[in-house]
Amino acid sequence: WKCCDVHVKEFDEFMEIPPCTKGWHNADAV
Repeated sequence: WKCCDVHVKEFDEFMEIPPCTKGWHNADAV
């Protein structure tokens, strides 16, 4: 999957995606 294409409503959801734990890309923080 591509972190850059991920849009989550909860930060916890974001952290559940391994590549995303390295930092935000174009994902929405809100």
